[in-house]
Amino acid sequence: MERYFRYEAAGDQFAGRVVCGLPVNSANFAILPPHFPNLDDPILLSALEMSFPTLVKLPNLHGVLCLVLASLVYHFEHLHSKMPINHPLHSTPIFVHADIRIYLLSILESGTDSCYLRASGVPPHIELYKKLDQTQSSISTLPRLIVNELREIIEQNGVMAGNITQGFLETTISKAIADIVGRTGIQNNTQSSCAAESSIEHQIYYWGDGMHLLPESFKFPSVEISVAWKLWWRGNPTEKILPYRKIKTIDLADKKQRNIFYDWKFIMEKLYNYYKRETGLELASTPTEIELIRSFQVVQTMLLPTQKETPQKRQRHDSQLATLTVVRHFREHQKQNLSRTHT
Repeated sequence: MERYFRYEAAGDQFAGRVVCGLPVNSANFAILPPHFPNLDDPILLSALEMSFPTLVKLPNLHGVLCLVLASLVYHFEHLHSKMPINHPLHSTPIFVHADIRIYLLSILESGTDSCYLRASGVPPHIELYKKLDQTQSSISTLPRLIVNELREIIEQNGVMAGNITQGFLETTISKAIADIVGRTGIQNNTQSSCAAESSIEHQIYYWGDGMHLLPESFKFPSVEISVAWKLWWRGNPTEKILPYRKIKTIDLADKKQRNIFYDWKFIMEKLYNYYKRETGLELASTPTEIELIRSFQVVQTMLLPTQKETPQKRQRHDSQLATLTVVRHFREHQKQNLSRTHT
């Protein structure tokens, strides 16, 4: 019979759940990863394009990227509290744009039941644990349901007798206000999101000889050139850091950070001048995330001379290069061109 029954896949799936640290003697052993129910949601697709501008072009990775993004959104609070303030992940779109993250969290699904995912590697006795948990939950809610039903019957009888109770009045007014807010909120949704984006406040810090636009501990993150392009134009609204192009050297606490700022300014001005030459356009003072993705696709061609192999002899994409690495390679390329012209 073993010739026909293939049990190794189920065994591997069970072992995978054990290795993940899921409790074997609990209904949570069958828990599913956080996931999005509608993979065609337009905001989700925009978030994928912002977070993974290169990988999103590969259709076979779409499902994997959705799960990765869901995990980042689900574990945001833990990651935000545990990671150092200068960690590159703080500069990624999901961490920078709170409105997108909050929306994605609202449509996120997790738990043991889902219409879109099925748990694998789950032994039969886990279903018994799930039934026991459901029974316990139903029993726990019975007293509250009974009290609510009795209160509703009493209030309805009071209204029929001509007595308006305080609870009935509060419920009626709250429902009317909610209906009005719901109708106006839909109309103003787009306007409020645009206004929120344009009214980002940047904090003032006091250290050294006076007030500054950056904290004394600020350090330029070690991020890829594509992320640096976004920080240069938009900054980090979540951390209340202004666009990096507006930074003044007086707001940087040490000489090293001032030198890094000059490196960033050097390469960003080169990229922006290239963009204006190629398109004949200028970016808005506060471009959107999608506009920055589109514009970086244009300026990325200027970085072709900086494309080099990794130490493992693998070809490296331009967008994967750290900003200071791009600056170094670009200056080396300029020196080589200058030496050729002289010879």
